Order: sequence, then structure tokens, then C-alpha cells
Amino acid sequence: MCVSSTTSLMARVVKSRLTVSCTAGISAFWLAPRIGDFLARHTDIDLRIIVRDHFGVVSPAEYDVGIFYLRNAEFPGTDVQKLFDERVHAVCAPGYLGGRSVEPLELLSHTLLVLEDAERSWMSWHSWFERNGVPRVSPASTIIVNSYPLLVELAVFGKGIALGWERVIDPLLDSGALVRASHGSATMGGSYYLTWPSERAESSAARRFRAWVVEQMN
Repeated sequence: MCVSSTTSLMARVVKSRLTVSCTAGISAFWLAPRIGDFLARHTDIDLRIIVRDHFGVVSPAEYDVGIFYLRNAEFPGTDVQKLFDERVHAVCAPGYLGGRSVEPLELLSHTLLVLEDAERSWMSWHSWFERNGVPRVSPASTIIVNSYPLLVELAVFGKGIALGWERVIDPLLDSGALVRASHGSATMGGSYYLTWPSERAESSAARRFRAWVVEQMN
């Protein structure tokens, strides 16, 4: 093989590496169903995904672009771009409540799926009920899980009622795998953001990924 052919081959196989960091919920329910579209459009990018459920533990050195829920969007060394505001609903399998949408208080008569060791800025059942005018009353039963994707899967399989973040679990609502269990909803005042290190030059791959995420939100 001549030198020019070798050089041409190497130019074709060299790809850009893009590291994306996001929560387990974002990665499983928002990113996974859509990422094929991004990769099909940008065949020159090799993707690496790091799952972190707390933005505070993400090192700027380990990622290029992040998608995170933040109550306070001011982090030293980090630029952010707001995607959408938080809105949390109670969700369950279509048949779990016999197809009904019940008052928030009635949810306490059923099994609540509880996320253990959740990031403290996230919505809890206690906060959700409080914002829907329900006094502090113990639920009939709970299942406690330390993995949000597993918790949502339990809801899909009819094992209880989960808290679902709007826009994050929309694919499951759109497919009919989950439905809203109540008309009630709540927010802690936070939002979801694109994040990226401000003290490092942004790559073309990172810019294209950010543009793609924004496009997906429209």
C-alpha cells in the first residue's frame, strides 16, 4: 500500500470522541430512544455516556456535554443552557387504577414506588403530596428502590405508582406503557439544563450534540 493510500485510510477512520454525562433517568428514558438519530446524522462521532445522578460529583475533566436537573444553575467552571422546567406527575401502568385518574389523597391507598438515596434536590413523595395539599399521612404500602430506571420499570409492570418527570418519561406516556395516575402535579422550582465545562475549548462534536438536543426539545 502506498503512503498516500495509507494516509487516506487513516483520515477516514479517525473519529471525534464525545463524552456525554447525564442522570440514569435521562439516559434510559430520554436519550436512549433518540440517540440513534444523532449518531446516524454524525457518523464521524464516537459516543461515550457516563451516568451520574448528581451533577455535583461530575468532574469537568470527564465529560464534554451534560444533561442534568438543577435547582441552582450557577456552578463554577460550568456553562449552562436551560432546556425545560421541572414538572412532576404521579404515573402508573394503564390498568393499575382501573383506568382512573384519582385525587392525590387517594394515591396513599395504593403502593408508592419510592426512590432511595435520591439526590436531595429531586422531588420526593412527601414534597409532591405537600404541594398538592395532602397532609402528612403514611401510604398503605411502599416499594423502595435505589435505581430510578428500575423504579419506573416496576411502575410499567403494575407494581405501584411512581413519580415521573415530564419530558423525561414522555416516551413511556406516548407509547401507553404509563399513564398519569392523578391530575395533580408539582415542581421544586428547578429545571433541566445542558451543561458543559467553560474552561475548556468546546469541540465541534460537543457543539453539534448541544444543537441536536435543543432541536429534540422543540
